[in-house]
Amino acid sequence: MPAVLKALNRIRHRHGFGVHSPFAYRFITEVLCQPLHYYGYATTGRDQRLRLLLRLAAYFAPARVAVYSASPDKLMKAASCGNTAIEYTADSPDMIVVDDLDTPPESYLPHIISGGTHALIVNASPTLRKRLAAALSKGMLFDNGRGTIVIAAFRHLPRQDFDVKF
Repeated sequence: MPAVLKALNRIRHRHGFGVHSPFAYRFITEVLCQPLHYYGYATTGRDQRLRLLLRLAAYFAPARVAVYSASPDKLMKAASCGNTAIEYTADSPDMIVVDDLDTPPESYLPHIISGGTHALIVNASPTLRKRLAAALSKGMLFDNGRGTIVIAAFRHLPRQDFDVKF
């Protein structure tokens, strides 16, 4: 598909047009593309990635989070803004946040592929996206086309990919 058509498709999906899954529609319009001010934005500043992480952590409500980043403090602060009981661990996490190009995918991919682990991957390469899309058997993958991927790994969801501008 040409780049112009992909961009138009992302914009359509951002508003929910062409999205037939009730979960995906709600997730796109209320979490990924939330236009309104969200609680906790004062702690994240204007950084869009931290705001997205805050909304994802509020939506998924993970108990255990694994953070792969060169500077994890900001990410952990944004993830725990609404939940101070979050435990940061690499052992069986409920949510994975990857913001480091130097982190080998083999350290976090098994958790995502096994199912039940939601993920926010920033600075993802096109090859990593293809690898994730091929390896996932359940859940939904949301890609903004600029290197940010969100995976909703609920086992009851059918396997679908969405290109969304967020």
